[in-house]
Amino acid sequence: MAISGTVAHGYLVLLGGANNGKPNDPEKDISLAFMAIAHGNVLDACFGVEHASRRENTPATRAVREAKQIMEDCGASDSFRVGAVEAYATAFRAVIDYRRKYDRLNCITRCFRAKKLRVKCETRLRDSFLGLAKALAEQR
Repeated sequence: MAISGTVAHGYLVLLGGANNGKPNDPEKDISLAFMAIAHGNVLDACFGVEHASRRENTPATRAVREAKQIMEDCGASDSFRVGAVEAYATAFRAVIDYRRKYDRLNCITRCFRAKKLRVKCETRLRDSFLGLAKALAEQR
């Protein structure tokens, strides 16, 4: 939720999800999109790593390395790759929606509505990864 709406939209486009999750060439776009997750900087952004370096040893960089390794290990299955791409695309849509609504609030309405927006976004983020969590549990 900490990334901006425009950055989230850029990642959504990268994942092929700008057309409501219906890419033009599903097989090609899923492979490219999954590579962006497993080998690119999608996970870096999700874990808050701004400038990834192999020498950095922070909790966030360690989490990114571990997540990328998990993606690599489980990425042989087409269904897993599709599920991973859909999960991240859904998560980025939730962030875009949250940012759009949050940016419309003024200083007074932020006091009353910001928490409700944040909680709703957090719920959508959790829900977007439930299928991926189940797929990971089945893989292990």
